[in-house]
Amino acid sequence: MKKIKVNIIYLIGLLVLSLSIGLVFGAFVFNQVVNMDADLGGISIESKNYIDYSLYDYVSSSDENYNRKMRLRKDTVAILDDISLKYTASHSPTSDEQFKDGKTYYYIVNEEYEIATPENNPDYEIGGTIVKNKYYEETRTYNGIDKVNTLFNSSCANLTPTINGNEITFTNSGLTIKVTCELDSTAGVIKSAEAEATDEAIDVDYRCVIDSDGHGLTILDNAKTADEDYYSEIAATSRITCSATQGIYIDSSANSNTNNTNNNKHYLSHYGFKFTFKAEIPVYVRVHIQDAWSSVKVYPSSVKERYVTKDKVSGKTPFNVTDSDWHYDEDTNYIYLKQMYNPKNDLDSNGNFKSKSYTFNVNEAYFYQFGNIATVYTEYIDVELSFTVDIVQANRALALWGLDPSIRFS
Repeated sequence: MKKIKVNIIYLIGLLVLSLSIGLVFGAFVFNQVVNMDADLGGISIESKNYIDYSLYDYVSSSDENYNRKMRLRKDTVAILDDISLKYTASHSPTSDEQFKDGKTYYYIVNEEYEIATPENNPDYEIGGTIVKNKYYEETRTYNGIDKVNTLFNSSCANLTPTINGNEITFTNSGLTIKVTCELDSTAGVIKSAEAEATDEAIDVDYRCVIDSDGHGLTILDNAKTADEDYYSEIAATSRITCSATQGIYIDSSANSNTNNTNNNKHYLSHYGFKFTFKAEIPVYVRVHIQDAWSSVKVYPSSVKERYVTKDKVSGKTPFNVTDSDWHYDEDTNYIYLKQMYNPKNDLDSNGNFKSKSYTFNVNEAYFYQFGNIATVYTEYIDVELSFTVDIVQANRALALWGLDPSIRFS
């Protein structure tokens, strides 16, 4: 009797295990097959590509315009660097009781406010007690554009700007372009900017992208961004390596045919993602960005590499999607199509199901921002990049993803 009981328990356990494996495997196959560009249940992913907007495939490091050319995209109109802002300053006694590291304090010299340093103030010591009403903090209110230190076009030619308040005007190839900026009066950065051509005879559609530090602008041509003639497509069958810093690390020991050379290693800001699929049933779509960031510090006699956390621009990663039809989940690096895609509402003229394509661009003006710049080494940030596309039947999204995009992101 005891033996029979053991056998029954064994058989029941085996059955439960088999069912569990079958359920898990079934769910895995559903997602995995769709991701592998096969057809399942009326859903097929037809292509998945990186798109590269780099203007130059290769630039010699000895070229006098090397840095400028490396930054150019095929849709670049102009780049404005190192924009300084006008401000008014006021000073008030600090409320700090001790000197804080990284903070600027002022003191009065001949009725003028000067920056305090340990050299001119013996009692100035980080962590030391602050003499009340002796040291001040400065508050700045930014109220206009002061100067554009660098402005060049896609030919690397210098352009001359005219500044009026928050407006920057310049002429490029005979076309007058006006850039209107909105400033953060407290933080001292550019919040937003719009570019327009004042010559009504020429129909142009430009957009401005703010640099990572809030003190530069990249102006791009929307028509070229959307035109397939102005970017190349690379099959996303494997990950790519790109540079997040201005200046590209070239591994001299690597094979010249790999992604680690200047011949085909571009800036992260030059890339985008594009995929095409066909569905015969209502579906939800999401894209998973997979990125690994590494620091490469080049010393005179050695090279040190380590993984680092991704950088952010105003609290957002460079993959943040601003398209209102999509939601970017920063915690998981997933981009969700907010609403269900119903192919019956998107038929061709013959009533057949059409292929549907979506494109995402990385922040086009993004570059990794370092804190204090070291002098004993040169640092680069590389990003290993890939992405997957996940498409599910609309009525299975909640079970497979744990959420219904049309409800969660409405």
